[in-house]
Amino acid sequence: MSLTVSPAGQQARSERTVTVVAGIVAIIIGLYLTTSVQGFWGSALVAGAGFVTLRSLDLKRAFATDHASAQSGWEAERKKWIAHAGPEKFEERRSHYLGVATAHSELPAQEQAKLKALEQKKRQLQMQKHMESHLIERAKIPKIGAGRKATLASFGFEDAWDVMQRPITNVPGFGPSLAADVMGWARSVERKFVFNNAIPTDPQAIQQIKTEIGKKRAEFERELNRAPDELRRLADDARTLVKSPPQGLIDAYQRLMQVQVDMGTI
Repeated sequence: MSLTVSPAGQQARSERTVTVVAGIVAIIIGLYLTTSVQGFWGSALVAGAGFVTLRSLDLKRAFATDHASAQSGWEAERKKWIAHAGPEKFEERRSHYLGVATAHSELPAQEQAKLKALEQKKRQLQMQKHMESHLIERAKIPKIGAGRKATLASFGFEDAWDVMQRPITNVPGFGPSLAADVMGWARSVERKFVFNNAIPTDPQAIQQIKTEIGKKRAEFERELNRAPDELRRLADDARTLVKSPPQGLIDAYQRLMQVQVDMGTI
């Protein structure tokens, strides 16, 4: 890339030449005034003309705004180019697909955990049904007669399951002693529970879990099937951009170089 001074650069140089010539003339006049006419005003003219002349020699000030704009444009295009031609985009997508592959491999364990939780729920449901079948009104509990049973019923305590869910001491007239008697009865009912594994788990609930896992598996596999093509495309695009930078990057670089040529820095 071969660049020459632009018309703007040539004009700046012409203006600099005029300023320098005018400054030299002013300095000569000032020296004459200093030595022959008026020393103070002559010295002031020499100092002022010298300052202006020295400043005009540096073209950086004339192109400071253009240089800042060109530098900003170049940095923006360079970052955009690196984002596509560099490894960051490829590595980000590769890491994403590795995460999808890991999630896919964990699906069997997730399914087993959900089915196990469903079995645990089956045990809980059998336990709840067992305890709900033992009604307080039919139970023989020390110190708990028909009147107190009616009081318990009025507060929602009708079976052994209810007793296990919340404290009886909230019921008026049931202090710690009576509450312990009722709780002891409920505990004895709980100890009599026998889990029947032969009762099948809800088939609909099992199918729901399998459908959920199957849906996730299909989504992961569809995404993983896209991975080779996308990663290959990203790699090809990066190689292409390295060999053939986009025109925007080239234009931004040429603009920056042109301003530097006009400034005289290169």
